[in-house]
Amino acid sequence: MSYRSVALALGFSLASAGLAAGCALRASSFSDQAAWLLARGTAEAAEYTSTFDGRHVDQELATFQERRAVLERAHRWQGGATALAMISVLAVVAGYLAYLLVRLQEQRLRFPEDGVPASRTVLQVR
Repeated sequence: MSYRSVALALGFSLASAGLAAGCALRASSFSDQAAWLLARGTAEAAEYTSTFDGRHVDQELATFQERRAVLERAHRWQGGATALAMISVLAVVAGYLAYLLVRLQEQRLRFPEDGVPASRTVLQVR
């Protein structure tokens, strides 16, 4: 194991964080679109109450179905953002653990036996 694995884990974490931000932006745009559809549906409902024309009811129901579909897409993108954020955090933890393992291997190479450096001589008492 080398520092390459640490760099790979941190790179993967940054990529996942970037993708999570992209997913969150996409979910936000869908949420804005859903808010606009809600306002449009409310306006259609107000128009229906003032005219009692059945055409407005059909438009309101179509708007409701469209808003529901948009909210489902926003929910999927938000779930993707959450999953990618968790993957990013796990990659950071994996990178830190890989870093600790590399340091442990370096210490074992420097101090091969029982923590005694290879360059020191051990005095034996008889």
